[in-house]
Amino acid sequence: MKLRSLEEILVKFREVIHRHRRRYLQRNLRPCPYNCKMAEIGAGHKVLGCEGCGSTNPDRCIDTRKFVPIYTKEEVFAQFREELRNPQILLRDYRDVVFFMWVLGVPVDEKVDEKVLEKVEKREIKVELPHRVIHSSPDLPLEVPKTSIPSKEEKS
Repeated sequence: MKLRSLEEILVKFREVIHRHRRRYLQRNLRPCPYNCKMAEIGAGHKVLGCEGCGSTNPDRCIDTRKFVPIYTKEEVFAQFREELRNPQILLRDYRDVVFFMWVLGVPVDEKVDEKVLEKVEKREIKVELPHRVIHSSPDLPLEVPKTSIPSKEEKS
């Protein structure tokens, strides 16, 4: 079994966040009464249908031309960013993101490390993690702390 380098782990971490962001945007911007300003709301904030298109199914919009989204794409994107910073939501809905954070040594106990998430979201070249410096460019050297475990060459 071959261990993955820190660069490979960071690339996979970015892919996972990108996939979750894409799905979140699709789910919250799709034309349906759940996401429409003209939705019919019943008791207990339950969506019954849409007054704009006449749909009685809260999952489907009859006429997408009459769809008026509740939030803009930027607002939904900001909501997703806030979810990534909430440890309870991370542990409930994004366990794979928590796993990558654990592998990279980022604590998720009470507050998520803002520096790491911002750099992963922005795809910056250099990401500094606790006790490690990761470069995502092949031209730059990879710096990792020396472990106390001897390598195969040192054992011989």
